[in-house]
Amino acid sequence: MCHHGSMSTPDLISTRTAAVLLKTSTRTVARMVQRGTLTPAATMSGGPNGVHVFDRSAVEALAQERAK
Repeated sequence: MCHHGSMSTPDLISTRTAAVLLKTSTRTVARMVQRGTLTPAATMSGGPNGVHVFDRSAVEALAQERAK
């Protein structure tokens, strides 16, 4: 039984999508993760530091904070 769109399942987005939402580069998103400003929802294997995915609502909240 699928529960697409329910609040219990986070909407996961890529680093590229997070960068677009934050109006910044993917490199800056990576730096934000290193600094602890942005926490990935999960990290998959691949690439030098793994591939991060983010919770869309957390990225949108951070984007609103940065816009102030």
